[in-house]
Amino acid sequence: MSYVHEHTGVSRAQISLIENGKADPRMSTIVKILSCLDASLADLEPSSPEVITIDEVVERAREGAKTLEKVGIGPSDPRTRLDRRAGDPAAASERTS
Repeated sequence: MSYVHEHTGVSRAQISLIENGKADPRMSTIVKILSCLDASLADLEPSSPEVITIDEVVERAREGAKTLEKVGIGPSDPRTRLDRRAGDPAAASERTS
């Protein structure tokens, strides 16, 4: 904070408020701070999300299902979950109610 204060002239209090989301700085203040940190507005831009094809989505879903099967979770089917709990007396009474 001291470095930014010394190189921008922005008060420590203002920097603290900006850091904690309690102040919305002017564009000129943002530019001063970015310049001091050898950064630009482009550096603040969020990265673009990964773009994938529908085929990749389907393949990832299949791989995820395989992984779940391997660890014994199985498909997301209520009947399957109930069958797995068949040894549990409380689960059996829930099914018959």
